Formats: sequence, structure tokens, C-alpha cells
Amino acid sequence: MIRAIPLGQKLSNQLVTVLLSFTTLGTSCTSPPDSALQVQWGANSTNSFPQAVDVSRLGTYPARTCSGGGYFYDDVLEYRVWVSTRQEGEYYRAFADYPSACSFSTRTAGAQAPCVLVRQQEYVDEPQQDVFLRVRSERLTEWRPEWLAGSKRTGTSIDQFLAEQPRATP
Repeated sequence: MIRAIPLGQKLSNQLVTVLLSFTTLGTSCTSPPDSALQVQWGANSTNSFPQAVDVSRLGTYPARTCSGGGYFYDDVLEYRVWVSTRQEGEYYRAFADYPSACSFSTRTAGAQAPCVLVRQQEYVDEPQQDVFLRVRSERLTEWRPEWLAGSKRTGTSIDQFLAEQPRATP
């Protein structure tokens, strides 16, 4: 299931706009994912990237979100392919899975490489180099899909991450 979201269309009383500084993420759909990226989900199946947590919500999230950061994610909300054409302007299509997003991206003129919209309920902020802060606040952010590998937040992942960082000395 995919849903095209043209800019300027109202969705749930939110004006869909594009972050003008959004740049191509550079993720390649032509090479197969590294076997290290394989994650289990489901008893008898593997997939390189998790599916969206709620496919009925595809395309309903705000177009304007954070970009990158946080080190950990809680949920994959959707995979996005941003497209820019003279006729239709800028818009994105939302997908439940990475392979579908890649397929659309590689066969659509003006399409960027897929990105993934993730929800972070708790994450790590790095306001300056080597200074890490735990943030307990929900945010949505677009990531490169390859950042998902090993980044699913668990109950101890942030504590472990912070413990492994060198302590700044005044």
C-alpha cells in the first residue's frame, strides 16, 4: 500500500510541506543489503529492514520532521521516497516496507533514494562533539535506512551507549 502526499494538501488539519533543506540521502537500492543488516521479525522470515508498525497510518505523518540523529529508534513508521517534478512539484510516497520503496525509487524519474521515518520515544542528543545527553521526549525523524541495523532501542541500550562514551574533562 502506498499513498502519495502532494505538498499543500491538508491532512488531519496539518499542512503538508517540504523541509526546503532536505537533501538526497544517498542510499543505494541497487546493491543487496549486507547480511549483517538482517533482523528477525516473524517466526520463519527475515527482512533486511523492519516493516512499518501501522500500515493504516502510512502517509498521515507530518512531512516536516527532524532529519537524522538520536542513535536509537523505537518504531519504523514508514519508508519515504521524495520526488520532485516540474508538473507535480515536490511530494513523497509512503511505503510499508523498504523493498517497495526501493522499487518505486529506481523506476520513478525525479525520485530520491528511500529514507525511513522513525519514532524515537527516548534518544541520545549530541549538542556538541563528545557530549551526549539522554532525552526522554517523543520525536519523529527521517533516517537513512541502513542506520536501522543495531539501533532498535531496548531497555538498556541508551545506558550502555552512555557508559561506553569517554567522559569529558573540564
